[in-house]
Amino acid sequence: MKKIFMIIILSVFGLTPAFGQFNWETNIRLENNIGQKFNINYLGVKQNATDGLDFNLGEEDLPTIPVPDPELSAVFYINNDVNTWSYREYRAVPDSNNFKKIYTFAIEYGSSATTVDVTWDHIGTEVDSAYIEDIYEDIFIYKVDMKKNQSVHLTNHAANLQKITIWYNKSGTGVVENSEKNDIFVYPNPAEDNILLENASMGENLKIYNQLGICVLDTNYLGEKINISKLDAGLYFIKSNNRLSKFIKLW
Repeated sequence: MKKIFMIIILSVFGLTPAFGQFNWETNIRLENNIGQKFNINYLGVKQNATDGLDFNLGEEDLPTIPVPDPELSAVFYINNDVNTWSYREYRAVPDSNNFKKIYTFAIEYGSSATTVDVTWDHIGTEVDSAYIEDIYEDIFIYKVDMKKNQSVHLTNHAANLQKITIWYNKSGTGVVENSEKNDIFVYPNPAEDNILLENASMGENLKIYNQLGICVLDTNYLGEKINISKLDAGLYFIKSNNRLSKFIKLW
């Protein structure tokens, strides 16, 4: 009876119970090395959103990159549809407590820019995990944990498509580990002289192979930078405990 009475009181005063509502967003900001900025991109989930185009939430069906090409800009592909572009992309909230959403967006660096810094807001307990990575012929040039970092430095014009994968947690407590966290992540990627590893255990054996499958480095991980300065430029693979990751060695 008390519960029913409380619901009636809330209804009388035009209120609804707080539970059942889950809304989350973050701003994706860009700045290139010539000082241009672009910071009107938002992604997230909204209780009243769909996975399609929601004009009422500020999503737009843009016919082209809205900033004069090739100046600094970025647009989301709505539900990964390359024919529907928008500055914002909000996804529907399912009934499940933990759920995954994937967002795809394209970046134009700018006519004379060579790098772009992508930044985002601090990500709290509403998110179990969030990773940003490039999409480039199935080769991960970089993959960054967005909960541990708030920026990524991009240098590869060829990989203008980026993917953000987010596991949401409607309870706002605890973190659910998913299989993606078992990967070894290499950064910076591409790299020149040294690389660092994430999710590698101290003392575990690491082998680096070139594209021909030849082992060019066999070492134990000591939690420090790995010197790759003597390797030739190209694509390499790191293998440890049957886990495989990739990186590109620059000149």
